[in-house]
Amino acid sequence: MIRIERVSRTSFFSGWTPGLILGVFSFVAIVGLAWVEGRRTQRNLAPCPLYQLSATPCPLCGGTRSIVHLSSGRPLDAWRANPLISIASPAALCWIVLWIAFGIRITIDWHPLLFAALIAALVGNWLYLKQQSDTDGNPRPFLREVIEQSAERRTALP
Repeated sequence: MIRIERVSRTSFFSGWTPGLILGVFSFVAIVGLAWVEGRRTQRNLAPCPLYQLSATPCPLCGGTRSIVHLSSGRPLDAWRANPLISIASPAALCWIVLWIAFGIRITIDWHPLLFAALIAALVGNWLYLKQQSDTDGNPRPFLREVIEQSAERRTALP
C-alpha cells in the first residue's frame, strides 16, 4: 500500500548519521568527477572490477554510466547502460525532491509480492546486462595485464 502524507521538510534529514551523509556526499562527488572527466576526455567510463576480472556483469554494472548519461540528457544511452538504474535513480530523485521541497513523504508497505517483483526486476536487469556483455570468452584487458605482469615477475625471479 502506498501512503502519501504531509511531513516537515526537515524530517528527511532527522535519521541521517554522519556516515550516511559522508557516503551520499562521496557518491555524488565521484559521479560528478566521473562526468567531468568523461566530458573532458570524451572517453567512456571503465567497467567495474568484477566485470574486468570475471567477464560477468553484476546487476548494477553500468550504473555510474547510466547516471552520467541521465545527467547529460541522454536517457536512451542510460537505458542501454543499465535499465534498472535509469528508472530507479530518477524515481529516487523525485521522492527526495517531493520530501525536501514540498514536505510530501511517500511510503510503501512492504508486501511479499512487492519484494518478489523487486527481486525479479533485479534478476531481469542482470540477465539483460549479461546478454549485452561481451561473450567471446577472452579475459578482459585488465586481467590480461595482470596475467602478463605475473608471468614477467616469475621469469625475472632467480
